[in-house]
Amino acid sequence: MLIPKVISTTTSLHLLQLLWLAPSLSMAFIPTGDCSDTTGTNGGRVGYHSPSPTDVYLPDCQNPLQRELWRVFLQEDGTAYMIPRPDGLGITYGLCNNDAFDQELMAKAQQYGLCDETVTDPTVINSMTPEDALRFANAFHRQLRFSISDDNQIYPWAPDEDILLACENITSQAALSHCEALANRCNDDTGECIDIGVIPSVEAVQELVPALNDLYGVLQEGEACIPSTVFGPTFGCPVADCFAEQSAGCEYDTAGAPFSVNDLGDCCQRQCYAVDSNGNECTGNNNPQQEGKIGESCDPASWGTDPNFCPVAKCAAPPEGCNYVFDHYVVDGDGNCCASLCYAVDADDNECTISLEGDEEEDTSSNGRVGSTCNATETGTDPNQCPVAGCTEALEGCDYVMDHFVINMDGHCCPSLCYAVDANGNECTISLEGEEDTSNGLIGSTCNATDTDPVPCAVALCAEAPEGCDYVNNHFVFNMDGQCCPSLCYAVDANGNECTHSSGARIVHSWVAAFWVGLSFAFHCLELS
Repeated sequence: MLIPKVISTTTSLHLLQLLWLAPSLSMAFIPTGDCSDTTGTNGGRVGYHSPSPTDVYLPDCQNPLQRELWRVFLQEDGTAYMIPRPDGLGITYGLCNNDAFDQELMAKAQQYGLCDETVTDPTVINSMTPEDALRFANAFHRQLRFSISDDNQIYPWAPDEDILLACENITSQAALSHCEALANRCNDDTGECIDIGVIPSVEAVQELVPALNDLYGVLQEGEACIPSTVFGPTFGCPVADCFAEQSAGCEYDTAGAPFSVNDLGDCCQRQCYAVDSNGNECTGNNNPQQEGKIGESCDPASWGTDPNFCPVAKCAAPPEGCNYVFDHYVVDGDGNCCASLCYAVDADDNECTISLEGDEEEDTSSNGRVGSTCNATETGTDPNQCPVAGCTEALEGCDYVMDHFVINMDGHCCPSLCYAVDANGNECTISLEGEEDTSNGLIGSTCNATDTDPVPCAVALCAEAPEGCDYVNNHFVFNMDGQCCPSLCYAVDANGNECTHSSGARIVHSWVAAFWVGLSFAFHCLELS
């Protein structure tokens, strides 16, 4: 299947829609063309999302970053949706239970289901007011920081075009190999892409995450920042209890305190900020020669920090068997050597860690590999996160069932697509031209090309085959169009066994690649359903 690379400009009809909605939109959010990240396109991104021809892209004009990840699209009915869909992001970015947060926007997050771990009705989250959707996009952008997920992937996932740009400043061979594989997916002249999914190796992810943060202009902890002119300071900003007494000749200047990025990525005002009679900052570090990275251990005696410049925290009760101590010193965001806040140790002087309610339990339902069986009850997967497939009619005496669950590419436990069983519960196979084979009709399942008419099949540009292996074109599977075509980048050793790619740019095996592309397409359809 060929995926078109859609590039178009806003039509006059779209402009009329914007004018019609103008009374309901804050002037700060109407896309005037002044936004630094306006693409001049319909907002779609290759291999990531292709908006409907009637959708209107509304850029986040208040985005503090250099690029947009979350994009808002106006629909014909006047509502708006976001891509990526913000499932659970209210929880991730502290929109739901932070006392210092904007209460109005918190209520909106709850209204649209952003505070739910699982989305029960996708029509709600896909039908925001344009203004609310843009406010959420701005909130997410202000706290965005790419990181490495528990399964060693990029979180949140970035579009291919962003990863390719990030690779321009990387020398790591693992990352460059991954980007080369991505670049070969699409033809720049025709704008068409082939069905092949490519996932980065752990080594590539480790290089790409900081490169993406640089590309987006994500500030690091302690760097100066500018709060939004629309909303003011970011939500998760703490309020410190500072010592009543200040160094001689200095006074606290709360209103004039500068803003910097805290450990959560929020743009917050400096706490316990003091100035002298000339307006110069009074520094707690009395030894300017002392330098250290934020969070590193330090010696207060040699550092010379004035204790008055160290904040005092109000902490929850420590875990059982633990006590808070105030002799563990680290460099804080202001460059002062201060006692760690809410630092607890046990009887053996080991640091105590806080266990959140519902400690992780061992999951024996699956081995975690894509395609392996799983237990939907134990994993608690939201059904709305699972794709829905259009299947051919089941064989006579067979019925499609939705109780055979496997792990998909997003790590969700979802029903197998087009999975049919007979009266005895055995999986049914599909017959092609009266000849039975071992295929179940699922994208990526094996088929017999001799039993079907010749069809045009995609050709992939693959990385070099593993040593001792060669690519072959005689292993046929069903593609996205239901055509029986050779597996892309399918290699075998001298004994005819399939070879796996163990490092660098790992090309997903043909059935996984097809499943991944199918999942992306079906998931987009589900989002808008």
